[in-house]
Amino acid sequence: MNLRERPLYAIYPGPADGPADVEAVMQAFCRAGAGIIQYREKRLRDGECLAVARRAVAAARPWNVPVVMNDRADLARLSQAHGVHLGQEDLPVEAAKGLLGPGSVVGVSVDTASEADAAAEAGADYVSLGPAYPTTTKRDVPSPRSLDLYRQLAQRLDVPLVAIGGIDEENLAPLVDAGVAAVAVISALYRDGEVEARARALVEAVRRARTSDQEQDRT
Repeated sequence: MNLRERPLYAIYPGPADGPADVEAVMQAFCRAGAGIIQYREKRLRDGECLAVARRAVAAARPWNVPVVMNDRADLARLSQAHGVHLGQEDLPVEAAKGLLGPGSVVGVSVDTASEADAAAEAGADYVSLGPAYPTTTKRDVPSPRSLDLYRQLAQRLDVPLVAIGGIDEENLAPLVDAGVAAVAVISALYRDGEVEARARALVEAVRRARTSDQEQDRT
C-alpha cells in the first residue's frame, strides 16, 4: 500500500446507502487508481455485511488494491480483507493487528494531534484526520480541522496522513499543499452515478495540485 503514489482513499458505504452492485463499484475504484478502499457498513446485519465484504475483497483482488473494513476487525478477518479502519472507541491497534495477523493494514481515525501521535506510536499504518471541511456524511462531527494542523502532522508523522470530510476535486488542493498523503472521499464519489469518472476526477485533481506545488517550489 502506497497512498502517496495512489492518493485516493475510496469509501464504499454499502449497498443500502450506496450503489447496490458491489463488484461494479470495487472495479470502478480499482480502474480509476484508488490506493485503498474502505467498506463502511452501517445498516446490514453482520451476516449480510460479511457476505458483501467477501464480494468486495474478491472484486478488488485482481488489481491488488487493499480493502479494509470499517471498525470491525472480526469481519475483516472472516472476509479476508486486508485490514481494518479503527475509531477511537474501537479495538487498540495492537489487538487488531494480533487478530488480523502479519501484513495486515490498520488505520486509525483521529481528531487531534495527540491522538495522531498515539496512533502512529501504537503501530498504525496510517492515520485519518477530519473533518477537513463541513460534512453531512456523519453526525456530531467536530468543526473542520485547520490546514496548519494537517501541515504539522504531515511533516512529523512517520506514517501517511489521510484527510477526510467534505472533500471533492474542487477543494482538495489546499490539503495536498499541506502535505497529506491521500484524501478519503465518500459523497463526492456518488453524486451523479458515474463512480469511475468521479474517482478518476479526484485522482487527477490530486495530481494537478501536486504538479502546481512542485512548479511553485521551483520558482
